[in-house]
Amino acid sequence: MSGSADYTYGYPPLTALLAAPVHALLHTSAAATLVTTGALIAGTVTLWLLLPAPWRSAATAVCLGFGILPGYARSGYPAIVALALLIPVAVYWPTTGAGGRLGASGALRAVCLGAACAAQQLAWFFAPFLLIGLYAVRRGELGARPAAAVPARFAGVAALTWAAVNAYFAAQGFSAWLHGLLLPITQKAILHGQGLMGISYYFTDGSSRLDYYSYASELLLVGLLAATLLFVRRLGTALTVLPWLSFYLATRSQDGYFLMMTPLWLAAATVPSSALTHAWQPRIPRLTGRPAKATVAMALVTPALLCACIASASPPPLRMALTTHLTGRSHPAVTSVTVRAANTTGTALTPHFASRVGQGASNWWTITSGPATLAPHSTAVYVVRPAGGHRALPGAHRRMYLIALTGTPMTISTARIEATS
Repeated sequence: MSGSADYTYGYPPLTALLAAPVHALLHTSAAATLVTTGALIAGTVTLWLLLPAPWRSAATAVCLGFGILPGYARSGYPAIVALALLIPVAVYWPTTGAGGRLGASGALRAVCLGAACAAQQLAWFFAPFLLIGLYAVRRGELGARPAAAVPARFAGVAALTWAAVNAYFAAQGFSAWLHGLLLPITQKAILHGQGLMGISYYFTDGSSRLDYYSYASELLLVGLLAATLLFVRRLGTALTVLPWLSFYLATRSQDGYFLMMTPLWLAAATVPSSALTHAWQPRIPRLTGRPAKATVAMALVTPALLCACIASASPPPLRMALTTHLTGRSHPAVTSVTVRAANTTGTALTPHFASRVGQGASNWWTITSGPATLAPHSTAVYVVRPAGGHRALPGAHRRMYLIALTGTPMTISTARIEATS
């Protein structure tokens, strides 16, 4: 959103570490594809073996049958490795630490969780839900103090595994390692996806409070964690679904965040509600009956919904009038656009321009004329040129838009590029 671009491999290093020996052996850039495809096949087989027999055909269909996950695997997505490692963690998860003993099986699951967190950041969001669920189930069985030891040991083994995978890279340059690790979360990438952010990206002329989508996503995550703690007997069977819901409210709300983890949804079939019957839940006075519980649940997610409403209802910060300069008649292309931009806010803005046809934004357009910063309640004229000097107009049934973005605060303003201008 701030006008630059990220070229960093901003993911935890496990997938790269697995791909390195394959690349050294085969001398091909397809090494990452081979690793992720192999991980998907291994995860599919693992899920097939662990699921009850009636569900096994669904495992094959979800993992391989629809072409979505194989497509991500062919592209070398690190999340596929994380998914494969999370499958044994999620299947029959209430049995972890049964009797107060982590055992070899529980330790192996903890290692898988730590390795998954060292493969892709989506696994980070699953971990706290799992720890809450483990504590609640074990406390219902063992009592408070012994129950706390089980998720503590589980988390400790997972953390040591994660640290071991990351140790070399952290030692080489801690600041660079930490920056790259957090980059997908902190980079303020341009809006993209199928969540609520689409209101400001597709249906309105923009928003001056895009940050509130991020606040909404964070608040929803916290609210869902709290709801899981309060109502684990009801929500425990959805433990593999809840972590990804917060992305529906984020500025980066891509379908991959949900689709790549669908095998974990199927893993929830191994957790019947009877396995959570005696799980511990906090006792809150007067919190009895479905109406009261529904009220509490709504209260937990209401702050997130309010923030999403603020973001989607806020007007764009810039009012833009465009004059389009074209070349060619049979196949016209945009060579530059003159933008008269009025800052309607009380904050100085540093706009950066791009175009979009559909959901993907173009490379940044070059500002050849106009101030770098637009003062509050002022108007300026910009001349912007597309990357490469020209950009072809789409066909009659598609539209091209010019978007103006700022990183701090996060805002977007949109205006249609008209061929007749």
